[in-house]
Amino acid sequence: MTWTIIVLAILALVLWSFYISWRASRLDRLHNRVEAARTALDLALVRRASAASDLASSGLVDPATSLLLADAVRRARQANPAERDLAESDLTRALRATLGEPGVRGELEDGTGNGSPDAGNRAPDGRDDVVPAAGAAAQEGPGALAPGAAQAGTVPAGALPAGTAPAGAVPAGTAPAGPVLAGTAPVRAIPQEEGPAEEEGAEELIDEVEKAARQVFIARKFYNDVAGRTIDARRRPLARVLRLSGSAKQPEFFDMDDALTDDDG
Repeated sequence: MTWTIIVLAILALVLWSFYISWRASRLDRLHNRVEAARTALDLALVRRASAASDLASSGLVDPATSLLLADAVRRARQANPAERDLAESDLTRALRATLGEPGVRGELEDGTGNGSPDAGNRAPDGRDDVVPAAGAAAQEGPGALAPGAAQAGTVPAGALPAGTAPAGAVPAGTAPAGPVLAGTAPVRAIPQEEGPAEEEGAEELIDEVEKAARQVFIARKFYNDVAGRTIDARRRPLARVLRLSGSAKQPEFFDMDDALTDDDG
């Protein structure tokens, strides 16, 4: 009977040791996950600050908004750990105000050709269409020639012998010395090759800002979730009595305004 009690006591002690070891290992894994999640959150915040800095210096926003956005980026980068959440919230509000301006996205919409001054000179496929010379129809004077009419004092075609040319005729391949008559020479508009490239760059820049903000939202949510579970595990009576967390620092929640639009909430 005595040996049975001793064996049971030893078995209970071994099981208790395994349980304590498992709880300590679980706490250690939670602390490691907290550190990894905080590193991912810091990287996401750095990426968002970099994208916001590029937006501030891109020229898409007015100078006043650009200065406010650049100042918010500077304060977010230089904030100490105790004020990091407040500085990042200020940057979020600056981004929300910047992207909420009608001019930022309105420039991209106007750049597609709808409502732009050159919209009437472009073909449906996006190429520059042929436009008449300036003043071809609206500024015809009394001396302007109708299509197919001959100028006074000139010889009609076919009235000269073969091999001769009328007086003042310009040889083939050369340009006339005088001005071109209105409505007789179509002029091709100069193509705007830089417009689509700048448009695409602006869209990519705004898309990068939105992706970075979305990544901050996900990283912060994941970090706060892991931090909450770690704090709950540290507050268990067994963990507090036996100090299973060791010298690991208790994590803190990272609360900030990360809604880039009013609808994100």
